[in-house]
Amino acid sequence: MRTRRPPVVVASLSRFDALTSNRSPSFFELLGLAETFEIDPQDLQDRWKTAAAKVHPDRFAGGTAAERRVAMQWSAQLNEAYRTLRDPVSRARYICELNGHPVGDRPGGQLDADFLEQQMLWREALEEIRESTGSDDSQAPLHTREAVDSLRVQVEQARQACVTQVSRMIDAQCWPQAAAALQQWMFVDKFMQEVSRLKLTGS
Repeated sequence: MRTRRPPVVVASLSRFDALTSNRSPSFFELLGLAETFEIDPQDLQDRWKTAAAKVHPDRFAGGTAAERRVAMQWSAQLNEAYRTLRDPVSRARYICELNGHPVGDRPGGQLDADFLEQQMLWREALEEIRESTGSDDSQAPLHTREAVDSLRVQVEQARQACVTQVSRMIDAQCWPQAAAALQQWMFVDKFMQEVSRLKLTGS
């Protein structure tokens, strides 16, 4: 696990050019962050703003072509680092990838039998709700609205359990387990989107 260090963006463009010519720094290194899942969002934003201001292309409008090129490259990397690290799922995926366990866009490759069984039960519950509402879900009966609320609570609890497991496994550097927990998290998020599309009065 890499530890917190000063941001790479602390010196001249020439230093950055020299660094990136040999090895591209990780997104965590660019912003001087430890390679951990838990990140203070405000600290991340502050670091990004400070670093981005130092290499904004406008500051080098009068520089050489090489300086302008490096400034644009650095600025693009910082923006990508910020976008990746500010989102918990993409941050976890990035950490897993850095440590040799990439997780694809499509969840499901590492789901265990118990989790798959739970998904089947949720799917059945969702289909029952859809059948009970028909084409006009705004007039869903009370028991259907209660079923939706219950399903949402179950899925949200499962999501929180996945987040906790991902964080623990990353901290423990148990990469296969972290990747598996992340796959479950992504699956739960996708299912929650389906549940959220139900527009029931009073739900």
